[in-house]
Amino acid sequence: MELEQTESTKHLKDAWFKAKGELKSNIEAKGKNPHFKSEYIELDSLLNKVNPICQKYGLGIMQFPTGTGLITNLFHADSGEEISSYYELILEKKNAQGVGSALTYAKRQVIQAMFGLSAGPEEDDDGEGALEDSLDDRISKMVAAFAGIGISQEDLEDRIKHPIKYITQKEFEELSAYYKEAKKPKGAVKLNDKFK
Repeated sequence: MELEQTESTKHLKDAWFKAKGELKSNIEAKGKNPHFKSEYIELDSLLNKVNPICQKYGLGIMQFPTGTGLITNLFHADSGEEISSYYELILEKKNAQGVGSALTYAKRQVIQAMFGLSAGPEEDDDGEGALEDSLDDRISKMVAAFAGIGISQEDLEDRIKHPIKYITQKEFEELSAYYKEAKKPKGAVKLNDKFK
């Protein structure tokens, strides 16, 4: 599902711009991921920072689990304008704990991406860590990681000239290198140029 929005989003975007001005770009990473030896932004810390500023400017965030994904609505209370997106859950385990973990990850990643928030220049997020797991289990995580930097699955498939599910180890390594390059400020422009 692509982004869906009301016919006009002018008031919503005006309010988002003001909120972003107060949020800045960084938030303290308090979570520790021992598997990838990285830090990440905890959902609670993220919501405590984002929610009061959103309310100040009449913005609301609503998230709805669907069983296989997460629908997120960013809306402007006064105008009724909204933008909705869908995030497909990546389940490590198909049980209640696996779904709960995937939902927490999805909620955090979507809100973080929505407001362009990072844990600082040294952030090594779970998305990049996903690019270093076994090939069979990484494809969905890789697609999600690239989506977080504005490159769609279709862009990736155009690059490798076939459906992503048939990706080879060599192609995966090449895309991993592109992902790491894109994390650099000028690298994102370079990377997106390569996918045109």
